[in-house]
Amino acid sequence: MTGFCVGEGGRIFRTTNAGGVWTPLSSGTVRTLSAVRFPTPTTGWVVGTFGQVYRTTDAGNTWNMIHDETPVASYLTSVHFPDPANGWTVGVRGVILHTSNGGASWTQQSSGVTKHLQGVFFRNASLGWVVGKSGLILRTTNGGTTWSAIPTGNRLSYNAVHFVDNDTGFIAGHRGKVFKSTDGGLTWARLLTGSSKKPYGLDFVSTTRGWAGGASG
Repeated sequence: MTGFCVGEGGRIFRTTNAGGVWTPLSSGTVRTLSAVRFPTPTTGWVVGTFGQVYRTTDAGNTWNMIHDETPVASYLTSVHFPDPANGWTVGVRGVILHTSNGGASWTQQSSGVTKHLQGVFFRNASLGWVVGKSGLILRTTNGGTTWSAIPTGNRLSYNAVHFVDNDTGFIAGHRGKVFKSTDGGLTWARLLTGSSKKPYGLDFVSTTRGWAGGASG
């Protein structure tokens, strides 16, 4: 199983054995990279500081920055492509950007908030979720044309979101907190992780098997 992770100093790593061994790749930048997503085995996207978006078409061996294609110079924190054409990236101050042509151009969507957004996930071109600081969870059913806030009753910072199907999803937050939803993100229940470390990302291959990674390795 192949996977990728990114971090400070332009670092990109790839594993081809489900995380057993990680190999460094050259990104061509020393700026902080905050998120990576592969909609196909060979085409991948990385986002980071200054609104920069990078793309690979050879499974991560080489990366090219997409110059002057995003309409804002925001710190982008997360990216997701449910299919090769449609993608979303989010960032600080409520920024949400969408592409419908495989990254050739990006348009800004209205999130309705100014809080920092830190995670985005779409099941398809219509159904998606965004999470962020101060307990923020947003949900859309029309591709981001409009977003609805989901009440959480807390002010935790949520760093990542992943849905296995249209109903079952997971959110990672501060101090090792992970939450699960079984109703499309309308309500959430906390899961016990046994860790107090801050998770920045998570990925699930089924409703019972997944990974989370973050602070302190």
